[in-house]
Parts: sequence; C-alpha cells; structure tokens
Amino acid sequence: MPNQNQIQVVDPVLSNVSQQYTNLGFVADKIFPRMQVSEVSGTCYTYEKGMMFDIVDTRREINSGFKRASYKMSSDTYKCFENGLEEIIDDRLRKIAGSKLNLEVDTTEFVSNLVMLAAEKRVIDIVTSTSLITNYTTLTSAAGTQFNDYTNSDPVGVIQTGKTTINAAIGRDPNILVLGKEVYDKLCQHPQLLDRIKYSQTGVVTSALMASIFGVAQVLVAESLYNTVKKNQTASLSRLWGKNALLCYSEQTPGLKKISLGYTYEFTPRQTMVPFRDAENIGDVIRVKEDVDEKLMAADCGYLITAAVA
Repeated sequence: MPNQNQIQVVDPVLSNVSQQYTNLGFVADKIFPRMQVSEVSGTCYTYEKGMMFDIVDTRREINSGFKRASYKMSSDTYKCFENGLEEIIDDRLRKIAGSKLNLEVDTTEFVSNLVMLAAEKRVIDIVTSTSLITNYTTLTSAAGTQFNDYTNSDPVGVIQTGKTTINAAIGRDPNILVLGKEVYDKLCQHPQLLDRIKYSQTGVVTSALMASIFGVAQVLVAESLYNTVKKNQTASLSRLWGKNALLCYSEQTPGLKKISLGYTYEFTPRQTMVPFRDAENIGDVIRVKEDVDEKLMAADCGYLITAAVA
C-alpha cells in the first residue's frame, strides 16, 4: 500500500459511503444547501431588499422599446476551507475484524460522522445567533409561552407570527421548520396539536402532520448530540441544537439569483481518499475531507425561537 506522500487519490467506493452516509439528526445541509463552486474563494451576491417588489411601468408605446428590469446586487465573498479527519486501521485490528471492506466502510462512516458533526455545529452557531438572525423571539416560563406549558402556550400562534414576519420581509412563506429534539418531543404531546389531529388515522403527532398543522413543507428534527467535556473524560452528551426552533426559507435548488437563508459553498465535496500506509503506526489510514464555506446569505429568511421549552 502507498504511503501518504505517494498518493492523494479519491477512493470512489469509500467516497460514495462518505457522501451517502447520513446521520438522521443532522439538518445543516437542508438549512444551508450546498452550492458547487469552481474556485476556492470568490465573490457571491446578496440582493437589495426591494428589488423583487418594485412597481414599474411596463407599458410599451408604439415605436419605442421595452423598459428593462435589472437585478440589483451587492457583492460579498466566500472562502472555502479544507475540513477533514482521519483514522488509522491498525494491522492487528484488521486481522481481528477479518473482512477488509467492512472495516474500511465502518471506519469511513465513523470519520464521516465526525466531519459532518463539525459542519453541523458551524451552521448551528450561525442560525441560532441572535446577533445574526435578528428576527427572533425568546419564550419564557414566566409568561407561560414556552411550549411545555400545555395550559397557556400557543405554538400555532408563535409559528404563525414567525411565518408572517418572514413573508413580510421576503414575500414568501418559510418552507422549513427546524425543531430541537426536546422541542419536538414536547410539541408532540401539546393539546393544541393533538386536538387538530384527533380524527386522523394515526392519532399521533408526526413530523409530517406537524408540517401540515404549521403550514410548512418540512419539519426537521435536529437530534444531533455532542460531547461537552474534553477528550479522555467521562462523556457528557448534550443536544447540539439546544431548545431552539427555527423557521426559514431555504432554496433547495441553489442558484445565483435565488434568495435563501444561506448556502454551503462547496469547492470539494465530502470524499474519502485512497487508504494510505502509516508504517510508523503499523496500519492503514482512512481520511475523509471536504472543502466548504457555510455562509449566511439573507437573514430575513429566518425567524428564530429561543428557549422554546424549559
């Protein structure tokens, strides 16, 4: 097997594992869909807010030309950074495991999960920041607005306020509602939602029924966990998304002239390199990497609900 200095080739089989491997709790790629770029850094564009809503005179007089509309854009920049991790498959472990392919697939999935978890945190840090997402509300137990207060809270009203806020800013309704796992679990038992589905076939609140109740295309449940303590200490797991919720408009077919909460600019997609030999540590190395930049594009496409449950 070649060593690290001899080879930097993508392994198509293991890269397919890396790209297809999905932790069901991850939502970053749905909120900030990926846009392939040909340069590691470059110019991106944001739109002047009133551009799509100008009332213009469209009448053409005889012997005159048509008036022309134009996009009014402000330039911004992106810069992709290489992110990656690797893990060594010790020769002795390979002997114990027996099947070479399964061990390499398992290792690829393990490393891919950590690379994706890091990307998830980068996006969450953006979309749960009230200094960046300036349209937000904070629910409180004192006011009885938190969704775990089954007597006083009004989740349908809160979500509708968020939808109205986004629509008033961008002229379209949000298409995604992201709920932290703890928020989702409380909403599943909320009397207001149960009452609206009591005649349904299942009688159980699901993410699909919740999407119908709230009037969005998708409800995503952010379930990802992370270890809050330093390495080699007893693990203490917490929800990465916290007790927050986010309404957003996210363009699922990214394009230069399409509004969206954000994009992940992707210079190199997530991929696995051909395993290379680490003679010093007596094993073969699996490396997963990607070259990306997660960027907030239009904050008006988002409405953040913090402390949604106690």
